[in-house]
Amino acid sequence: MVFSLLSHAEEKQILNSTNSTNEIQRLRLDFVSPLGYTRHLLLGFTPDNAASDDVDYGYDALNIENWPDDLNWRIGDDNYIIQGVGEFNVSKVYPFRMFLSNEGSVEFVLNSLENFNSDIDVYIYDSLLGTFSGINSNSFTINMPTGEHINRFFITFTNQYNVISNSIDSYQAQLSIPEHALNKPQIQYYYQNQELTVSSENTITGVHIYDLSGKVFYAIEPKKNNLTISLIDFNMASSVYIVKVQTQQGNFYKKFFVDKRFN
Repeated sequence: MVFSLLSHAEEKQILNSTNSTNEIQRLRLDFVSPLGYTRHLLLGFTPDNAASDDVDYGYDALNIENWPDDLNWRIGDDNYIIQGVGEFNVSKVYPFRMFLSNEGSVEFVLNSLENFNSDIDVYIYDSLLGTFSGINSNSFTINMPTGEHINRFFITFTNQYNVISNSIDSYQAQLSIPEHALNKPQIQYYYQNQELTVSSENTITGVHIYDLSGKVFYAIEPKKNNLTISLIDFNMASSVYIVKVQTQQGNFYKKFFVDKRFN
């Protein structure tokens, strides 16, 4: 099962190289949704810098479809299925926007690399977990909760964070709310009795708890300001977990460590 896809003729029209002495380098990526549908994405590098990281007429293709589960390139506030950028640079990163109506396993697959003179490394960087997953030889799979995930996942060409940190920070800053205007919820984990408490000045519309692989252990839509969750009966191994708290101001995350030695 696949989403609709532009033909190669249409791709050529969008990512044309008539004004370039070098061929455009193409990276083709497949995203497999929890229900098994595949979205095809294309990232094109213009060796003569005919395109940029911003919107470029004739090089970028806007996503005009509305699918229940989807992955797109994120340029500004819009979603694209084809993105043309400047010349390849290992320090550059490109953000994704993921939207899921169905929770479950998603997969990032490197379909092909075209017109590169030498091999390049391709990674999916998870900014929440701080992890790099190489996809040259194997796909990257993770379990994801429902919702919109903007600037959590990036495609990168190195697994050295210090090389890409400035690029990551610039994208994350675009989503930030000034600290003085932000009422962050208070999230506390008490290891003695395995309880998680959440309190917020704004109504808590959702809470998800999941492990580092993305497996969801708990999900609720409390519609209140204070919440206590007992984790005793969840059979959680000693490990790091993540709690996602949703309010009208956005999504907030916190890592916590379950240590069974104290129970």
